[in-house]
Amino acid sequence: MPSSPTLADHLELCDDLGVPSGTRRLRVFTLCRDDRLALAAAVNAYRAGCRSSWAPVILTLMAPAVEGRLRDLYPVPPALSSDDIRQQLLVEVLEAALCMPLPQDPLMLGPAILSRASQAVSRRLGRELRRQERQDHSVEEES
Repeated sequence: MPSSPTLADHLELCDDLGVPSGTRRLRVFTLCRDDRLALAAAVNAYRAGCRSSWAPVILTLMAPAVEGRLRDLYPVPPALSSDDIRQQLLVEVLEAALCMPLPQDPLMLGPAILSRASQAVSRRLGRELRRQERQDHSVEEES
């Protein structure tokens, strides 16, 4: 099982993003608690505003689950590479954190976000596969 992000990982991410130190301290505080409750607090802060500060926190807390889910999603070359899928899943995680109805139990928030995000990516992969099949079929008919 992948390990959770460490405090050092989080501080390095904050430094890379140029996050002011006061904001960094607030975000480090949330990581010192149970990750699932920290995720709920981060999502609430993300929805309240200052999205650029809280998006990295959400992605850091969701990183082990996202990495695990990426193993189940396969590229559709040449249109969608593994990097495209990773990027799309991260975008969908943030979209779900922003827009989806929150579960009553904050401990279920992570699985709910991941489920919604991976469903959106799976649908996109399915659409691309169907598009390629239609294209291949029409090329065969022309030959």
